Amino acid sequence: MADQDTQAMAAQEKREAAKQDARTLAEAEVIRNNVKRFELAKQMAVEMSLESKDQADAFAFIAGGVLHYPKMEKERANKE
Repeated sequence: MADQDTQAMAAQEKREAAKQDARTLAEAEVIRNNVKRFELAKQMAVEMSLESKDQADAFAFIAGGVLHYPKMEKERANKE
């Protein structure tokens, strides 16, 4: 009986994940069709990636080495 309950829960979790994925895809389509919103999202993605790169560099420095991301460094230099 417990195995059936576990399977039922797993099936329900998959269904809920699929619903959330459907919502995510629908929202992505809305964003893609709104040029201004899409461009702002792309700009934010660049900013977020640069922040992540800074964090990665800090961790790498603490760990004893420095990571380099030439493409991101070029983007940062162009932005500044």
